[in-house]
Amino acid sequence: MSVLRHALGQLAKSPGFSLLSLALLAVGIGATSAILTLVNSVLLRPIDYPASDALVAIRQSRLPEFPSLSVCPADYFDFRTGSDCFDEMYAARGDSLILTGRGEPSRVRALRATAGIFDTLRVMPAQGRAFTAIDDRPGAPRVLVVLHDFWQSHLGGRPGAVGQTLQLNGQPVTIIGIMPPGFQTEPTSDMITPMAFTAEESAERGIHHIQVVARLRTNTSVATANSQLVAIANQLARDYPVDNGGWSAFAIPLLQWHTRDVGTTLYTLLGAVAFLLLIACANVGNLVLVRATGRHHEISIRIALGASRWQLTRMLLAESLVLGILGGAVGLLLAHWSLDALVAFGGEHIPRANEIQLDHRVVGFTVLLSLLVGVIFGLAPVGRTNAHNLVASLKSGPRGTVDDLRHHTIRQWLIVTEIALALVLLNTAGLLGRSFLRLVRTDPGFNATGAWSVSLEVPAERYDSPEKLAAIAEKLSARLDRIDQVTVTGYSSVLPFTRNNQVMRVQFPDRFDNAGMDASAYYFAISPDYLRAMQIPLMAGRNFDAADDGDAPRVALVSESFARKFYGDTDPLNQRVHITNTPEPQWRIIVGVVRDVKQFGLEQTESVQIYEPFAQTPGTRLAFVVRAARTSTGLGEDIRRAVLAVDPDQPVFSIRPINDLIGDSTARRRFALVLLGVFSAIALVLACCGVYGVISFSVATRTREIGVRMALGARPAQVLRVVFRRGLHLVAMGLVVGSVASMGLGYILGSQLHATSGHDPLVFIAVAVLMAIVSIVACLMPARQATRVDPLVAIRAE
Repeated sequence: MSVLRHALGQLAKSPGFSLLSLALLAVGIGATSAILTLVNSVLLRPIDYPASDALVAIRQSRLPEFPSLSVCPADYFDFRTGSDCFDEMYAARGDSLILTGRGEPSRVRALRATAGIFDTLRVMPAQGRAFTAIDDRPGAPRVLVVLHDFWQSHLGGRPGAVGQTLQLNGQPVTIIGIMPPGFQTEPTSDMITPMAFTAEESAERGIHHIQVVARLRTNTSVATANSQLVAIANQLARDYPVDNGGWSAFAIPLLQWHTRDVGTTLYTLLGAVAFLLLIACANVGNLVLVRATGRHHEISIRIALGASRWQLTRMLLAESLVLGILGGAVGLLLAHWSLDALVAFGGEHIPRANEIQLDHRVVGFTVLLSLLVGVIFGLAPVGRTNAHNLVASLKSGPRGTVDDLRHHTIRQWLIVTEIALALVLLNTAGLLGRSFLRLVRTDPGFNATGAWSVSLEVPAERYDSPEKLAAIAEKLSARLDRIDQVTVTGYSSVLPFTRNNQVMRVQFPDRFDNAGMDASAYYFAISPDYLRAMQIPLMAGRNFDAADDGDAPRVALVSESFARKFYGDTDPLNQRVHITNTPEPQWRIIVGVVRDVKQFGLEQTESVQIYEPFAQTPGTRLAFVVRAARTSTGLGEDIRRAVLAVDPDQPVFSIRPINDLIGDSTARRRFALVLLGVFSAIALVLACCGVYGVISFSVATRTREIGVRMALGARPAQVLRVVFRRGLHLVAMGLVVGSVASMGLGYILGSQLHATSGHDPLVFIAVAVLMAIVSIVACLMPARQATRVDPLVAIRAE
């Protein structure tokens, strides 16, 4: 305790050093702990299912167009029966249902899943029972299992909820189970309902729309499962060449699949805060060395009075450990407070955001990091405590020794390191920023300004025929057109940037020698006014019109990429194409070519798309595009009232400007860029403070030399040049080292950049100039102070 009291007393005697060091450590450790918490919670912590490391997602692929796609129902059954690598397997897809009978109609999120979901995930309802294979068949009584949060929010958490019925899509459905607290599904849902594949759905091979999750058998690796899936896919390609030709399959760990879009981003941020931590520690190291130089006479006197090397080491270690532990504690508080802000800023676009929290692993790492920092900074001055240093120090008094010069060299190299690390961080932020600007300026293929998306979930139970669905779509469109200042309304089965992509296989009997050659394209069923509402240019041919109804000849529109890929230099107009969304071939005539539309992201390079009239093959989903001359928030309420006027039981679950949908597609990049910008700015400030500190200390320790120079006739400009030259030398070395490191980093960042080189000269030059200017200013201030030294005062002081 006496050692601790002495350490606290020594730190209290130097409040400037203590508070500045504490702040630097808190910023570095806090930022590192916060980002490490994100990485740990999202990427490293196992999913909250029993033995979740054995869970895999099964995907299908057809290179190069579709590297990862959902699974066809028929292929799912083949994978389940043809593989012995899995204990359990289930198929699922997200769905939306309309809940009525409990106030205003509302949309609830459902996960349609086969009965194997509970055994695969090894989680059973906390109340009631799970549905079985008997429940999971067409015509069975309608049942569901609700999640705990839905039970609490919609059913009041009442124990008697099991056995109650809910009105979903106008049909009574019985609650048979309630899942335990904390159980979550992917995608997020309020309830789980049986998939109940019909015979037609079970035979589908042309539509990829279900997610498949499986549990590996004990001692079975993902590589083994992949080998077997590829073998099954190859056999399916031979058995069904039209539907399965060219398609493969693979398994990927479920955690890796859920976090596929954020891994690179979070690890990049972790690398950035590691650099920031090193810069902060380098600054603290400089402060420690400066303080050690100031205390060398005190330490020498202690040795002369009989203090042992161990006593001195213990004293210095205690001081630095107290500083390190306090810095770590404050850093943990900063990390804890910043997590709420990080989740609020980017949580909507980060998977597992509700699980982000400090845990024992992050706290343990922070404690170890704090102790390590304390030990390193405590041992740094210990090497000075020997007999040679004692004699030299007592003789030199407060002026310093050769070891002070050695410490000065170390401080200079620390500054070079700080500048280099800060330059790398700034170049990283600059490259990602330039890439982001080019990305958001990318033309999506339509005009989003003034356009609003209106998403509905039309219940198949009430609109159970194509004619009924087409009729309600037209009624809604006509009613929306009457809203004040609405110029045009169109609708589609799928809107861009909504992650509801639908892929269909198509066949071309007239174009290829191999009749029936198969390919795939993104599919849309649209109204005649959809292109006008989205302002998608028609490049050739004609648009759909009101005459293209269910009784008219089948027609289609294709994108430029579709025409270029499948027809080359041949005119695609009047060519025949079959979309495999009908059991029997229904050949369509291509009547027009439209501009490519970015469907799921601005970075999309190819948009192979095909459109057909909604009236000829209505989709199961319905989304409207309303183009209006006004942008007030009142438009959303007018749209909602218009929909309810046509169908009082039809809720609108999303009304958003389409520009917001595009913004969502870049949200993760924006999240990373903002954080990188903040870290880079802090690094720049810390590096320049380090430069200022080292040059200022150099001026302070050379006061007598400067006084002698000026007494012998040196002009202030000459003194300024001498001091300034030393600072510029350090800055130049840091810029060279940082530029070389940035060149290497450019190769690593290449995959994250859009239309931007990893060695963009404009970014590198601009960042180097910025770093040089700020560093020069940091050098100039202490250099100017040196010119104000009074020679007589300086010489007498020594």
